[in-house]
Amino acid sequence: MFDNLIGGGQNKLCCGGAPVFATVEFENPVSLTHFTLTSSNDTPARDPLDFQIQGSNDGITYETIYERIDAPSIWGATRNQTARIDLPSASNPYKFIRYDVTRTGGSNHALSEIEYFGEVGSLAPLEVIAFSYDKETKQISLTWNSRNNQTYSVFTSTDLFDFETDINDSIESQGETTTFTFTNLSPEIEKLFFRRAVENE
Repeated sequence: MFDNLIGGGQNKLCCGGAPVFATVEFENPVSLTHFTLTSSNDTPARDPLDFQIQGSNDGITYETIYERIDAPSIWGATRNQTARIDLPSASNPYKFIRYDVTRTGGSNHALSEIEYFGEVGSLAPLEVIAFSYDKETKQISLTWNSRNNQTYSVFTSTDLFDFETDINDSIESQGETTTFTFTNLSPEIEKLFFRRAVENE
């Protein structure tokens, strides 16, 4: 199914029933921008109906890149037809990408071809890259490298050891970088340390 061949025989992923999955490992992490799926020469009842495209960097824990659920076949009754699916934005870079099917139109599954398209790139380190403090407004701004579809928390400490003070635990990613601005409620403290954590990685 990664061989640019369509049709019957060995040119398709067939014929067991869902769940079905196929994983590809890249030499370097890839940010997925779009992918194509090609229907098999089989009956439309074998088409994937509920499926996900998932990404992982360890081959164990996967995140959802794209999901299609409770929808009709992408191709309808047309056989050996290629459909292109564009993502709203490039995904995070992943070394492993998995096609994971949980429901078909019948008791079996068939797919001729799947192709992934994107850009090769490594994960940016998750670190704070900018900091500012306005003494008049007591506003603190933190900016860090971030990843799409992640939620972050910011904790503070006065001794660099105890980070139990939770400033916010539901900061949504803003893309490649995320900026969080908040009011310093303890301006009398001379030193404050901050830690950013990923909530849903």
